[in-house]
Amino acid sequence: MSRPKSFLKKSQRAKIHERPPETADEVLATAVDLEEAGEKWRAGDAAKSMRFFSRAVDAYRSGLVRFPSSFDLAYNLARIQYEIVTHPVLMKQVQQPITEVLLEALEAHRYALKLGADNADALFNTAQVLTSLGEQIAEDEEQPALKALEHLEEALELFQKCFSVQQARLVSFQQQVLDLPDEDIPMEDIENAKQINDNIGNELNSIDAGTQDQWALVEEPVTNSTLLDTSLAQLATLTSYYEIVGNLDNGENRRKLEWADGVFQTAVQDVIQTNPERESRNVEIALVMARMIAASSEAQYRENLIDVHTYRSKLAEAFAFSEEKPCSFEAMKTHADALLAFRHAVAGSNDRECEDRNFSLPLQWKALSSSIQILAKASKAPDLPGDKIASTHSRRGDLSLLQYQLGQTPWKFPTAANNAAMLLQNALVFYRNAGKLELSDTKRAELSVKEAVVTVLKGEEAQFNVHACSAKADLADEIRNAMVDEGLLSLNDLSLVANTPYRKS
Repeated sequence: MSRPKSFLKKSQRAKIHERPPETADEVLATAVDLEEAGEKWRAGDAAKSMRFFSRAVDAYRSGLVRFPSSFDLAYNLARIQYEIVTHPVLMKQVQQPITEVLLEALEAHRYALKLGADNADALFNTAQVLTSLGEQIAEDEEQPALKALEHLEEALELFQKCFSVQQARLVSFQQQVLDLPDEDIPMEDIENAKQINDNIGNELNSIDAGTQDQWALVEEPVTNSTLLDTSLAQLATLTSYYEIVGNLDNGENRRKLEWADGVFQTAVQDVIQTNPERESRNVEIALVMARMIAASSEAQYRENLIDVHTYRSKLAEAFAFSEEKPCSFEAMKTHADALLAFRHAVAGSNDRECEDRNFSLPLQWKALSSSIQILAKASKAPDLPGDKIASTHSRRGDLSLLQYQLGQTPWKFPTAANNAAMLLQNALVFYRNAGKLELSDTKRAELSVKEAVVTVLKGEEAQFNVHACSAKADLADEIRNAMVDEGLLSLNDLSLVANTPYRKS
């Protein structure tokens, strides 16, 4: 998430619009007004909101043409471009592909860094843009995965530079406070730089309203919590890096993993463990750390750097916190996802031990069963919106089908084979319940196709009501093929359900 913009004092704003902006400060004030209008309409009228944001972007750009050395204009242009691309409501109004918009945002951030190479917020935001760009490229099968990793590597380096700048500022501030006579500043203020900054801001706001407003980029004071934010953001980027490396199919894997392990050990792990704020944010830290450990363990296992026992024990240790009560929906969902990834890794492993099906199939079954149980708990989390409950039902439907497939050729795992009818019934109920709660038309159509497929697999296609399926034939074909790719259907199953009736296109 990008750092917040600075706001102009409100005392002189009305006068600015009486004439075209003549200074960089006035351009900035005009653009911020347009931004705030966009924010006002974002919830109620996305198209109108986007028009205001587009005008704000144009105002920043035209201002930079006139004042190319204005860091404030460059910073805010870069920031607003990234805010647009990361907001789903606004992105629906953008006609360009998301990768192109991210590249434009990156170019704007690079320009801002040329003007303020040591600005911590600009460094942080640029790293965030690079992370988003790398993740987006990784999702595009036509884009080289190594290009995605290059962006993530640069992001990790910028996060580290950002941390160094922030740490230096914090140390400098603390030293300045210690150098003051004791009577000049209360001891409690030494530990609360933000309160001191707020007090200064209140004094500035009380200056006579007739004083001409001036802009300056106001950076938030650095605290230990700020440093922790940066470390956790770096850890999230590192997680994405491990996920991509884990699916990389070339000779670069081990070198990339060694580099990532080095970043974690030297730049992140010790910093988080020694941060004074870690105790008050231990659950948040545990979740981010667990995601990273799950991704790194999978990548290491696929590269035969750890065995299946180590992989399994690392997951159990990383997610031990999620067994405690209360536990967040997000933590439980992440745990379930990690177990599913473990199952896929074991199923596709060339590990000699896992090539023995008597060993690997019970592991896969246990991972899928545990994932279903965790999602059942997650669905009962308090104040959970309907779409999230629907997602747990949908995922449990998928997991039930994966369990069913373990009983089919070529696996023929006895426990799955003996319970095939029950597993299909479970999947049917999960998909049906998800469809009742799902708000998205697209997802509802997908669920209706899956429900139809399971009905056919149960041998009950005669009982299937064609009007219950909301997907057209071409979409149904796409969804069924995706189910094969995800292991939910075998090729034999696909031929069986190929003639399932759907709405005509």
